Amino acid sequence: ILLLNSENSYVLLMEDMRVSNLSVSKNCPCFVVEIGDMSVMLDCAIDFSSVYQSQPIELVHRHIQKQGADATTSYSTPTGSVQIGSGNNEKTAISDEAYLQFVMPETSMFPIWDLDAILISNYRTFLALPYITEHCGFRGNVYCTVATFDYASLLLEELCEYVSSPGRSQLSKATPASRLHSEEFGVISPGPRRYRGCPLFSWQDAQNCLAKVKTVGFDERISLFGGVIATAHSSGLCIGSSNWSLMTRFLKMVYLAGSSQFVTHCRALDLNGLRDADVAIVSDTTNCPSTEPDCALQSFCDSILDSLKRKGNILIPCSPTGVVYDLLECLSTFLSSAGFAHVPVYFISPVAHSSLSHANIHSEWLNAAKQSKVYLPEPPFIHSMMTNNHSLSVYSSIHGAFSEAFRSPSIVFTGHPCLRFGPVVHFMRLWAGNEANCVLLIDPDFVSRQTLSPFVANMKMRAVCCPIDTRLTDSQLRKLTCEVSCRNVVIDEDVATRANLTSQPVPNTNIHHMSPLQCLNIPTSKSGAGANLLIDCRLGRSMTTAVTLPVEMSAARKKAMSVVGVLNAPPPATHDGGAAAVLKSTDSPQIQPTSFIWGNLSIDKLMKHLRLMGIVDVRVDEQLRTEGGSPTHVLSLGKVNDPDGIIILSEHSSNIVGVKDKQFRKTLTDCLISCLNQI
Repeated sequence: ILLLNSENSYVLLMEDMRVSNLSVSKNCPCFVVEIGDMSVMLDCAIDFSSVYQSQPIELVHRHIQKQGADATTSYSTPTGSVQIGSGNNEKTAISDEAYLQFVMPETSMFPIWDLDAILISNYRTFLALPYITEHCGFRGNVYCTVATFDYASLLLEELCEYVSSPGRSQLSKATPASRLHSEEFGVISPGPRRYRGCPLFSWQDAQNCLAKVKTVGFDERISLFGGVIATAHSSGLCIGSSNWSLMTRFLKMVYLAGSSQFVTHCRALDLNGLRDADVAIVSDTTNCPSTEPDCALQSFCDSILDSLKRKGNILIPCSPTGVVYDLLECLSTFLSSAGFAHVPVYFISPVAHSSLSHANIHSEWLNAAKQSKVYLPEPPFIHSMMTNNHSLSVYSSIHGAFSEAFRSPSIVFTGHPCLRFGPVVHFMRLWAGNEANCVLLIDPDFVSRQTLSPFVANMKMRAVCCPIDTRLTDSQLRKLTCEVSCRNVVIDEDVATRANLTSQPVPNTNIHHMSPLQCLNIPTSKSGAGANLLIDCRLGRSMTTAVTLPVEMSAARKKAMSVVGVLNAPPPATHDGGAAAVLKSTDSPQIQPTSFIWGNLSIDKLMKHLRLMGIVDVRVDEQLRTEGGSPTHVLSLGKVNDPDGIIILSEHSSNIVGVKDKQFRKTLTDCLISCLNQI
């Protein structure tokens, strides 16, 4: 059945867009979108809630194990010094119960090797990518912004440094994806549904994965094999974070992941490329709807002031990027005004130095106020000044120089916020017995009671939950949904209920609820939509037309497509003139498949190829711009007044004008083709 419009030029048979949610948690997004023949993965985040089933890894023990049995390390405390490690008198091996396992995206829901591309929205949703690229047979391209790539590299390095250790279990290259969710790996995820996980990938896996990533800029159009145009738009959550728009000739889909409308250090949310879409997938909204960021920040400052008045230490478990930049600026002003400017601030992470440096050099990804400082010139962040006047000290670990320079009371930023690995475990053990000390839980994804469960038995220091979550609030989400005006919105049911998107529907918008580990078909057909159709002339001569409405179709086919109009070809025939005979006859010559040419044409590359062919007199005479804004380049070949030919290049077409010689025309055509990609 061929479905044509009134001009008989387009097929009105549109397959529904299929969305698969491969994540086990609404705040660890991983989606696969199937649009026609294209399949694209959107984000692949690790679910860290699984680590709550394991005991904390003692970082000091691991250090002693690496240094040898005779290693001894001392640390200053508010009441004196503590010595850890005493030759052969202390066992330093980590038991099997301490092994950490992580919940990765559920790859059994979709054949990963069939994916065409992966789009990453921010560095938090990048962390499971080595698992996908190195252990699941992925063969496509990965795209993210330059800043996302840089910060994701730092987070992967820190994660592998904290979790990987001698004798600990890791994914090997030989581990097939089918085994990663098997009984071999323990039950790890709490809650009503239980999921299986696997050990963390190796640092070598992470490096191999990073080598496969292609970086893009905001508003840069990326062609995914010529079928889909993908564009990254600033999401306002963190440096380099993006929302994505996917466009075919007749369909527009947008992906809103981890967006923010609060004023922070990063570039503001850009909605221009997200409006009037056919489908919008919304994920990774606020995890703390009852706590406003301003209130959490006030609680953060009050708790620090209270502990400093009692000469206690403050521990702040955090990631080495993101909100920590804003908190350092806030602390600098707050401590000075409160009379505690002398209190040292420590930032401890294997990537701490790199993180602070990247923040200063990625000025184009910052807000307008930060960008303006670069041209003065001044560092965009105040942490540079804090480091210079020694109010902020940066260390890669708690060993060596830090143990010698540490003084109390102090404020320590370190990781990991899950409190199961990293230097934070050492400080929790060291300071838990002093009620003047305080631990501030600021990461909105790690503020549950399970986070502190291994330490509560002998814990006297205060634990204050002040999650600073700048992701979209419920009221902001509803307002944004009305503003972007999408026809179909895919969203978690609980989030939709909180934002009143279910009880008070948005006009002209259909809300589709989607839970983790669920697949959803979304009808996307609209009047005039379709795809170009090329019919062999022999088949065309044997076809007859007839309007047959209503159309009777199987239930399975009705789920896969929407029908507007019908043009019937004759049923299979046994006579020589039938359509089936034309298609099945072995005597008829078969249509040979042609190569598909796609990509963006570079003018400089084309001129280089022309010179290699001996055509040296080439001029770009004009650069016109169409009504849609796309440029048109006109290249003149030969003399100015009497050119041998003209090449006209626009966004979607190329034309060779005024060339009478067939061989010369073929040479020019070959040059154009050589500048593009071929399948």
